[in-house]
Amino acid sequence: MSDEEIATYKPKIILLDDNNAIKEIKKVQADEDIAPGANVGAMPASGMRFSDLAVPSPPG
Repeated sequence: MSDEEIATYKPKIILLDDNNAIKEIKKVQADEDIAPGANVGAMPASGMRFSDLAVPSPPG
């Protein structure tokens, strides 16, 4: 690549299914609105619950 090509290069960001991504984001936001911090019903891709990832609070 020449310096000129590098200066004008813009990586392409491809969203395969834009509508689905937006729906997922809205669903997670809605879950947070229901129970802030609890993320009720929201599942990360790994299948773990968000609560499994949270740092447990000290007893008492």
